[in-house]
Amino acid sequence: MKPFKTSLQLLKNLNFSTSIKLVMLLTIAVSFWSFKQIGNEDKLIGIWRIYSVVSNGTSIRCNVCPKVEFKKDQTAVLTYPNKNIETYTWTITESILSLKREKEENHAPYFRQNEYKMNLETRPEHVKLRLSDNNNQRYNLTKMKVEEKSK
Repeated sequence: MKPFKTSLQLLKNLNFSTSIKLVMLLTIAVSFWSFKQIGNEDKLIGIWRIYSVVSNGTSIRCNVCPKVEFKKDQTAVLTYPNKNIETYTWTITESILSLKREKEENHAPYFRQNEYKMNLETRPEHVKLRLSDNNNQRYNLTKMKVEEKSK
């Protein structure tokens, strides 16, 4: 059995036309992945209302909902109905939203995990965001309309 060829050896054996096609395909794949990442970050920016939390299959809808604002500088401010706030930093890697609370408080953070699988659903009237953690907990959010920001 012949030893495996390295990637470089395989590339050397390709003809020029095939090499160009491979480079173009890789460029398109990287561009698509980058565009998808930028798209998710752009869609996340703004003010969101948390309208329900699902824990172990039980959905809890809130009457007076907290809101969270994701900012371009990759900070997020969660505002409780009583006006108390929690501040986080955020990043997106593929479809994972990472949240890190900036300052430890005397109470448990609203977002108790550091990583959430993101599911963005764009509809004509609003955008839905589902954040799911590894402990069967899911946060359901909707992006606020422009006229609601002042409330």
